[in-house]
Amino acid sequence: MRGRAYIIQFPHPGPEHRPPPGTIMPWNPGRHARKFMVAEARYRDERSVERHGNVVFWGEWEASSRVLRSWPKEGDLPRFLHHPLLEPPPEGLRQNTDPCVFGETFYYSNCKQRTNQGRTATAMQRLTPGSLILFGSSVGGAFVLDTALVVGKRVAKLVPGEPLDVEVDHAFQVATLESLIDRATEEDKREERTFTLYPSATPSRPVAGMFSFVPCLPHDGDGPRFARPAIGLPGIINPKSRQSTSGSTRPRDVEDVVRAWDAVLSQVLDHDLLLATQFHLPVPSGRDEVMRSP
Repeated sequence: MRGRAYIIQFPHPGPEHRPPPGTIMPWNPGRHARKFMVAEARYRDERSVERHGNVVFWGEWEASSRVLRSWPKEGDLPRFLHHPLLEPPPEGLRQNTDPCVFGETFYYSNCKQRTNQGRTATAMQRLTPGSLILFGSSVGGAFVLDTALVVGKRVAKLVPGEPLDVEVDHAFQVATLESLIDRATEEDKREERTFTLYPSATPSRPVAGMFSFVPCLPHDGDGPRFARPAIGLPGIINPKSRQSTSGSTRPRDVEDVVRAWDAVLSQVLDHDLLLATQFHLPVPSGRDEVMRSP
């Protein structure tokens, strides 16, 4: 593949959600945070052998979840294990999930795509296929990764308050699009303030050999739990960055993006972690038992 693409460092809030008492954590109406979750997934080991089963991983899921267990505080390890649910949303405003990794592909759709109180579109709306978005947080002086999303294509303009004219996975529709629509103001709708939808590259539909992944470990009865892996790319990643994205105005040769993707993948594997590439859709709470792997 020839052309130009981008390498984006995308900082988002690093603290872990602290669920209220009880086994169900409701939809989040407040600040974004991370969850340590278990879900059925396809994943790849260090030899690129594809496997299928339950995995644990860090990510964003602002819809409800069942809290399966808790641990004492220990360094950067997670304190709570969540199983994501897909319940009808509550009345009123709630946070949307972005990126959303559940379903046939990962999606990035809106966060940090507008500035100046929503009036101005940012360069994050103009990414090209093959761009690498590194979603992570500044924790303990390091940039720790939760999702590496390779842009598969730039599909559609999202206009809050208007239906999307392409088919998307149900989890993304409920947890992201409907939440985004409900948060839209009348001015947003009147001015048709848009966002750009980016479905990700996958192992079956790679871009320049690259696919999207989430660091993970196979789940067993007693855990395991792990800290998010620290990632370093000199000249690209600023480990102290906590808010603004970087890299969206610097086009690069796709070969340079591939080298960065290879480096990130190798660093994740060096942390003795594996690569989840597809997650099963969350289910309603009546069917939220973690399924036994086939």
